[in-house]
Amino acid sequence: MKRVLIVSATAKRGGAERALATLVRRLPETGWQPRIALLERGALEEWLEGDVICPDDPTILMAARNEVCRNLEAELDATNRPGKLPPGLYEDVADADWLIRVHGHYDGWYTPEMMTDLGFERVSNKDAGAGFRRIYSLWKRVKPAPKHAVDPNRPKRRRGIPAT
Repeated sequence: MKRVLIVSATAKRGGAERALATLVRRLPETGWQPRIALLERGALEEWLEGDVICPDDPTILMAARNEVCRNLEAELDATNRPGKLPPGLYEDVADADWLIRVHGHYDGWYTPEMMTDLGFERVSNKDAGAGFRRIYSLWKRVKPAPKHAVDPNRPKRRRGIPAT
């Protein structure tokens, strides 16, 4: 494998830095081993490190990092919708450093309380960057996950369908 030095004068949040992080992640596939030199500290450091999952929409991860993760709805369907995260998905969540949430009218599984119980802290939209506004949220691991899956902290709610 050939080595390449990647130098970035800035580590701020922005499109160029996201593109650089994506490039660095994909270089090993082409036979290059990247070494990184950042001339300042910032968000780019974090973007280059850690396991990221997006069970709400795994296609986001496929497009951004050429990686695959489990899908929340598929896992729930396959396990007859238990009252907590299915074991395989829970293991992925417990191992993740970052989790991207996609919000919509169907919200309810990953409540903010549940995310906190799982050891995550929501990154402010300002710190997460322009892509994280109303639809998406970024969650960072701040403490280890519990050894066993946690129950959602409030019943799943759907418009017009009372919680059971």
